[in-house]
Amino acid sequence: MLDSRRRSALALLVFFGTASGCLKTLDESLLDAKDGGAGSAGASGAGGGGGTAASGGTGGTGASSGTGGGSGSGGDSGTDAGVIPWDQSKYPVTVVTSTPGARSVIAADGTDIFGAEQGASPAPLTRYALSGGGGVLVPNVSFKQPQALATISGSLNVFSAGENAAGAVLERAPKVGGSIASVSTTGAMETPTSIFAASDSFAYVTAQASAGTVALLRFNLAGGPAPAENLFVAGSAESGGPVVATPGCVYWVSNGNLWVLPTSGGARVSALSTGIADAVGVTADAVNLYYTRSSGSVWKKPLDPGCVAGSKAETQLGAGFVGIGAVTAFEGRVAWTATGESGSNAGGGVFVVAPSGGPITQTANEEGGPAFWLTPGNFVVFTTAAGDIRRVGKNPK
Repeated sequence: MLDSRRRSALALLVFFGTASGCLKTLDESLLDAKDGGAGSAGASGAGGGGGTAASGGTGGTGASSGTGGGSGSGGDSGTDAGVIPWDQSKYPVTVVTSTPGARSVIAADGTDIFGAEQGASPAPLTRYALSGGGGVLVPNVSFKQPQALATISGSLNVFSAGENAAGAVLERAPKVGGSIASVSTTGAMETPTSIFAASDSFAYVTAQASAGTVALLRFNLAGGPAPAENLFVAGSAESGGPVVATPGCVYWVSNGNLWVLPTSGGARVSALSTGIADAVGVTADAVNLYYTRSSGSVWKKPLDPGCVAGSKAETQLGAGFVGIGAVTAFEGRVAWTATGESGSNAGGGVFVVAPSGGPITQTANEEGGPAFWLTPGNFVVFTTAAGDIRRVGKNPK
């Protein structure tokens, strides 16, 4: 039963975009045209007058005998959808590792990437230097069916939200290898869906849930004897989904809506002025909450004090992205992934925009179907539907 629930939830949360196949493919409808077409021939000169300019071009000069002017030159395309196509010379993409057919879950700090095969048991943990080079197995560390990993700079551990036959399993393992410790929980918890290591020294975990089971909890990153704290126990079925914490508030996706409650616990409310039913990814910075929707759009909403929805309006930053997925914010930018069309990955990639809006830059192409990602150090690190872990610089060369 757990395996069935996990598969259905993953299909819903990670591949929402497959339900968006009716959207026009991104590489056709959004990417800017770089060159204009050739202008048509200028009109015949009257008594040697200048030829009339073609649309998008400059008219030819008429001959003195009144013969037709020359062809107009080509101009820039008149359609600008605001997406700057991927430039490989500015944003070269590096394949960190490739395991075709095996999707990875990843965590990263300022120096290393940690990866394991999602849902495998055992799932050995591999460490990759962020600067490049081959992977090295972390000694004596194999997680139980990991669904998500997390770590943070300064922490000595990597954390896994996984499962076994009895339900959720939360594990802590030293980055250098050694004994794995389990995080104790109170009450039944089903398949985990996401884990986030926050700057407040807690890890926040969401899970699929049925009535009476834990849907959101947190535990201390530093360890200790205290069990994880239950923040939200489901009153009915919950799908679970991505989670992020800001100082004092935790936001997460479940059943397609965005929810918020105080990090210390309390009543859950919708994080949006108007609730939705198709949220996919969520992140936040010090100013805004950002989220993606399965319709192919990305949005922002100014953070409200007090962990409430408030009256501040949501603003759309982009739309038309097939298979849209995870979203993140870094260095004054908002970025998201899209797997693209099923089979071809057309229209997929990694995309970045300023929180104020404006042109969107594609910083990695659609190859492999970019899905989940992190932003450690100077890089964006992302997984693909094809089984890769890839890396691209945050800033152009």
